[in-house]
Amino acid sequence: MRLTNRSTLGSGLFMMLRANRSTQSSGPSTRGGSSGRSRAAASRRAMMAMMVFFFLTQTGCWEQVSVEWFPQMKWQIAVQAFELNPYQDRIGLFSPPEGTVPVGWGDVIVASEYTPAEQEAFVNPNRATLASLKNGESYFNTNCTACHGPTGGGDGPIAAPRGPIAGVLPIGPGSPLGFSLAPGLTDGHIYTTISLGRGRMPSYRRIPPDARWDVVNYIRDLNGQGGR
Repeated sequence: MRLTNRSTLGSGLFMMLRANRSTQSSGPSTRGGSSGRSRAAASRRAMMAMMVFFFLTQTGCWEQVSVEWFPQMKWQIAVQAFELNPYQDRIGLFSPPEGTVPVGWGDVIVASEYTPAEQEAFVNPNRATLASLKNGESYFNTNCTACHGPTGGGDGPIAAPRGPIAGVLPIGPGSPLGFSLAPGLTDGHIYTTISLGRGRMPSYRRIPPDARWDVVNYIRDLNGQGGR
């Protein structure tokens, strides 16, 4: 592979030009000084021409030559959008080793491994502190208000009748139906609904497990079942 270091070339040429100018300036001032200055000027012009020549003709690192990889860095061997991936059937190349879990998720409840009755009995490990409620509020506003509305009343901007999604269940006050389902649900039921989805509601596994419990606390707070 051929690599050209322009900074090294430039530094070397600059030092040569500087040394040449120092030599010319240190010469004695005589009647021949005029011709000496002319020679110095000509030498500087020649040096500048050499520098321009090198900078314009050297290919630099973006023109690397390698048959094994790519002729240029901009032409890399990479799978482009909508291009067939020749390794797509070799899932093992893209999968972590068996038993690998995300950092901090080692002790997380895997709700799908429990029966519905066991899921209902899950106990919220997070106390309803101000920090928990504020974190739950943040995740609720980001992930839940589109359907359930800011107070959980089932009147979010994409819920019927204003939006296309009908049958959004109320889990907080202010529901057009006049009631909230959350007070009759266990913490485990709400947690597993967030984790696995239920009915028309999809899974929200993108919410970290610990934050899901904070969302449970916030829903309780919306329904007057926990204080700030």
